[in-house]
Amino acid sequence: MSHTNLYEFNLPGERQILSPRFVWFFFFLNTYGFYCIYLFVTAIGYGGISSRPFSMFYRLVAFIVSIYVIASITFVGRKWNNLSGLSLPLYMFWMLYSTRIVFDTVVFRDYELFRLPLDYWMYAFGIVLIPMTSFAWKLNMQQEKQGFSGLYAAAFMFCLLFVVFFRNSFDEGEGYRTAAQQNEGEFVHAIAIGYGGATTALLAFWAFLQKRGNYAVNMIAFTVGMYLMILSGTRGAALSVSVTALIIILTTKDTSRIFHGLIVAIVISFALILFAGESATDRLINLTQEIKNRDIEAGAGRGEIWAKAVDGFMEHPILGCSLELKTIGYYPHNIVLEAFHSTGILGGLLMIYLVLRGIYDAYLILKYRPEMGWISILFFRGLGEALVSGAVYILPLFWIALVLARANCPSQKNMFVYR
Repeated sequence: MSHTNLYEFNLPGERQILSPRFVWFFFFLNTYGFYCIYLFVTAIGYGGISSRPFSMFYRLVAFIVSIYVIASITFVGRKWNNLSGLSLPLYMFWMLYSTRIVFDTVVFRDYELFRLPLDYWMYAFGIVLIPMTSFAWKLNMQQEKQGFSGLYAAAFMFCLLFVVFFRNSFDEGEGYRTAAQQNEGEFVHAIAIGYGGATTALLAFWAFLQKRGNYAVNMIAFTVGMYLMILSGTRGAALSVSVTALIIILTTKDTSRIFHGLIVAIVISFALILFAGESATDRLINLTQEIKNRDIEAGAGRGEIWAKAVDGFMEHPILGCSLELKTIGYYPHNIVLEAFHSTGILGGLLMIYLVLRGIYDAYLILKYRPEMGWISILFFRGLGEALVSGAVYILPLFWIALVLARANCPSQKNMFVYR
């Protein structure tokens, strides 16, 4: 069986269900499309608009499109059979987590929530569960190319718009990150910018190693992505870039290309640090000082937060404790600990299985389907964020990549095709 035929064999007639152009739009919409549109609207003169109503409208559109995709595939007789080994534990966990949302936002409400009750429902179902489910299908060759193109375009455009129109925001007042924390909901948070830069840089690095796309575009994308990641001062993004880049290097067979890519990446990274000057160095100095002062907003309090999550689980090991840490009204910043804390022993074990399953699937894709390695990159980048930042209900990229990796992971009987 040829490489091309394997794609066509898995998806007879799929092009008539979801056209390549729609796939591009679908990936753009559900990844960084929101940030692109919001930054563009702000840049053309509507800077006073709050991100909350804009976000709700955009997420509603993405939700409707996701429902359309699910219905399009289901109603034409396509079997959702590409999630074997994942679907049962995945939806069991989400059933437990949804029950916790009901308890904490409707039934008990015996502590102050970090967000409005409606937000948990909107985020969990509107930007994670339903969109995640809509990605549970195997991509054919055209769809793979369009999916990567849509994701890459969304991430790159997000970074480019911010650099072109809002670069000076990093130098205002006490720094962009501090200003963004004080005006939550009014603009794109620095953490989101850091992770967006990380995603763009990783996709560009992978595209260069795989000889995908234009060389100049990949270099520009890598430079812009790394630049924003450095300026944002987001340590989780830097960590995820380092680990994911190492995985990419270890699974790439073209050693000469790896050497070339490493040299270029190192030179650009050091040049950016020098170019960023005081903006970057001052941020690093401030972070060091915040860590010495054990400032919880700087991330130095992660150990304390995680310890509180463990304590909450130990107090309620069967059903879990709460959505947020009751003593500080904040989520644990670690998706595994959060699962134990919120849903108890069963939900925690299910989460461990989901993470390990995702790692295994992502590795197999990199090894046997390197042309689809961007799915693995998206997963590892999302996993890095999930382990040090964010919460179950606000990590759409992690969940989407988890499902995509399982749906497109080569089966044992077909692995020989890719050797």
